[in-house]
Amino acid sequence: MPARAHRRVALVGHPGAHSSAIHSLEAQVTLREGAELLLHYVLRAELAGLRIPPPAADPGRVDELWRHTCFEAFVSESPGPGYLELNFSPTGSWAAYAFDDYRQGMRPAQLPQLPRIELARQPQQLELHASVQLPRSATAAAARSLRIAVTAVIEDVAGSLYYWSARHPAGKADFHHPDNLLLELTP
Repeated sequence: MPARAHRRVALVGHPGAHSSAIHSLEAQVTLREGAELLLHYVLRAELAGLRIPPPAADPGRVDELWRHTCFEAFVSESPGPGYLELNFSPTGSWAAYAFDDYRQGMRPAQLPQLPRIELARQPQQLELHASVQLPRSATAAAARSLRIAVTAVIEDVAGSLYYWSARHPAGKADFHHPDNLLLELTP
């Protein structure tokens, strides 16, 4: 299936906290025909200093993945206030939520099929690949354009959380903020 749109972005840590164990984090986003969203995250770090959960024997939908190491994407139809939040854990577990507006109307999102998540680990690099078939409304929007934010929460061995995004609005980390939706993918 040919790619419709493709973007690569370097993520930066929230200025309120810094971990010397994390060297860099980048993401690649591809929108394919039929509204299949491919996400590829590359974390370069001293992995021994981070809490990376092992793959689960039976991964599935799990709430509150963001409380630990988790890779995320926020997808908004352009134009429109509603958006989709996608969470992917190194365990292979995932979550998907639909919002009507900024942090309003949260509910589990119904995906047409289960996301596929693959993890590759090297001594100083962790890669997570996720493939998600977007819901029907996003499929229709994909004929126009989608706005996307790629983010991550990284936990260190002491339990501290570090927030990574292409942009951070002023104040505390807020991945839901509309200013984070930097990437626009159009056919």
